[in-house]
Amino acid sequence: MDSTVYRGYPIPSGPPPATQDQANPRDQLRALGAAIDADVQSLVGDIAQAQADVLSGLRLLTVVRYTAAGVDSFDKGDYAGLRAIRYRLWGSGGGSGSTAATSGSQVAQAAGGGSGAYVEGILEEGDLATSETVTIGAGGTAGTAGSAGNQGGTTSLGSHGSSTGGGGGASGTATSNTTGNTSRAGGAAGAPTGGDFSLPGNAAQWANVATGSPQRNGDGAPAPGMGNRAISPAPSAAGVAAVGYGGGAAGACAGTSQSALAGAAGAGGLIVIEVYV
Repeated sequence: MDSTVYRGYPIPSGPPPATQDQANPRDQLRALGAAIDADVQSLVGDIAQAQADVLSGLRLLTVVRYTAAGVDSFDKGDYAGLRAIRYRLWGSGGGSGSTAATSGSQVAQAAGGGSGAYVEGILEEGDLATSETVTIGAGGTAGTAGSAGNQGGTTSLGSHGSSTGGGGGASGTATSNTTGNTSRAGGAAGAPTGGDFSLPGNAAQWANVATGSPQRNGDGAPAPGMGNRAISPAPSAAGVAAVGYGGGAAGACAGTSQSALAGAAGAGGLIVIEVYV
């Protein structure tokens, strides 16, 4: 680099020397996220391979589905030659919040319900009781008259695995339509227990009134593997019922001069049992 001299000291001129590039924090986060995704995909692949090894040489006889809320049973004696089952459980979704009544200068946005958890596993014939209790959680009920939605019920197969339901969404409070800002918590994610592989449910996003307008962001959370989401309605409308199994409902959304609007019910749980002989 060229330089001049001032009182005996060289003064550099021209472009500064090259320095080692610092890692961009966003790039670091993206790389970390990609690594986590790769780890999850690897884990899922390992589990799928292990399940395939257990079921190797067996033949799928039938698929049994339980969808009605309440208690039922799975009796292995009903399936001649049963050697193993693969089960999948979805907890039910949370109900969404309702909105309070609004005046001519107020609006409100309620939050959506969270989704139920997911559990799957393989059980060999000797692992099964003669009759296993099957429980399907009911969807969380809707919030009414300015109240929050309610948590969904738990889905379970005997003591082998259970998936709790998603939480209910918070109610929407009446907020100034000129200066008010509020945030209302979405329903919590359901929690899994047992099984060979499990996923928590999805929490619903926070619902907001920002700069005096309802944001229509009280969506219900989709259940793992279902890919369906109840979308928050336009003002002024009651909550939207959950879509598919295990999903949360979308919260009510109110414009000005609106009476209280009810939330909606979450989706019920589901059990799918594959019988192998």
